[in-house]
Amino acid sequence: MELLLDMFYTSGDPHAMCGNCPRFGKLWSCPPYVFDAKLFISQYKTANLLALKISPASDTDATDAFSAKNIEHTLRIFRVLLDPLLLDIESRTPASLALFAGSCILCGENSCARAKGKQCKNPQNMRYSLESLGFNVASMADIMLNIKLDWATPKSPCKYLCLICALLSKSEVDLSEICANLSGEKQL
Repeated sequence: MELLLDMFYTSGDPHAMCGNCPRFGKLWSCPPYVFDAKLFISQYKTANLLALKISPASDTDATDAFSAKNIEHTLRIFRVLLDPLLLDIESRTPASLALFAGSCILCGENSCARAKGKQCKNPQNMRYSLESLGFNVASMADIMLNIKLDWATPKSPCKYLCLICALLSKSEVDLSEICANLSGEKQL
């Protein structure tokens, strides 16, 4: 964890990192937070990074599903599969916390209770992301996972999607054993 904080933790200023995002302050999974993100992260000893890299089956699929216009929908489809898997791994790992790839999708972007000044409706399943806690995920993916993130533009789709998530733990974790014990229908 110390290595990740030293190399990839950007800043404690949520406005500098996420201030221009339309989700800023509107979702419970997004900053600004009422806690110190670096202090929150520092309570964990290890971080196991997980990447799901998704390539289109054809150029036609890439043009449609991986376009800037449709990418949020495509990402949501994979998150609906990936997030429960991460929660399952978290439940099998003592003193751990899953960090999802991106902001919370449980209630929908326009239905989060935070926008109405209310508490989270799903605190048992809501998780933060590496980005929202202050990590530079593009650099982390490049250096630690040897994956260069690709971005869609209004004129061209991305070549692949990559969801970067993590399992933080207060002790050493052997994810290979945990993942081997997952039921077949939950594997991606």
